[in-house]
Amino acid sequence: MTMSPLIGKDRGRVLADLRKKWMEKGPVVALLEGFSGCGKSVLAAELSEGSKIPTARVDAFADDDDLQGLFLDLAIALEAIGIDGLSKEMGKGSQANFAGVLREIMRHNRVLVIIDEAQHTFVPGSARPGAKLAGVIKQLGDSTATGKLLLISNRIAERAVWSENCIIRRLH
Repeated sequence: MTMSPLIGKDRGRVLADLRKKWMEKGPVVALLEGFSGCGKSVLAAELSEGSKIPTARVDAFADDDDLQGLFLDLAIALEAIGIDGLSKEMGKGSQANFAGVLREIMRHNRVLVIIDEAQHTFVPGSARPGAKLAGVIKQLGDSTATGKLLLISNRIAERAVWSENCIIRRLH
């Protein structure tokens, strides 16, 4: 896949960095940020193809404050690659513990989960994830999982407690 040298000019370095520093021995969570159209999604696809591990990719969407839609889409994507723990949790309604189940899935499965358009889960008018997503990121970041979670955002996210155990790369 060839990209224009004008778009994502540092993409080769960022891709190599994610492959070597993050996929092999880095923390569970990574955030890839950069302006719209700079090639973040294409870079994530290349990362997935080069990793040779099962990948579940979903898009976040607006007006999903409790992340129910995101977790439903993620359950379907994970089930498509043979991982069904999250879909079983869907039937528990208000008793569901999606963050805990996702943490267990990531701990026991070598899987790459990509959440594109993650800025839709941010607090409206801000550059920080909503409380529910921040909690999920924090839980995963503090774990010893073998799976990886890549968040893609067109906003430069505020650094805070949620991002302490994340690798953050910016694509220009």
